[in-house]
Amino acid sequence: MNRTDEFIAERKLVAEHPKKGKFPIHVKIGRPYSELNGERWACPVFLDGLDRRGPDIRGIDSLQALTLAILFARTTLQSFVDGGLALYWSDGKPTSVEKIFG
Repeated sequence: MNRTDEFIAERKLVAEHPKKGKFPIHVKIGRPYSELNGERWACPVFLDGLDRRGPDIRGIDSLQALTLAILFARTTLQSFVDGGLALYWSDGKPTSVEKIFG
């Protein structure tokens, strides 16, 4: 499977950095895929706008790979927020990592 074939979940946000201003962020989670004849699974993660392409996140099955991929996206966004980034919904209303991921 091509890692960019299909996204099963995505969210568009706006970020604001004190020095860089506002810019879009597009969080995309790909469909988990089987590796090693089903012995391991991987799930693509993209954080467009943050110059961050996460590695395909691996797990023992598709559920674990997907769960870990979402956790990777959350943790990565939180690290940027901790560094001074503010997050907004696409309509411009302020949000937080907690509100985005629950």
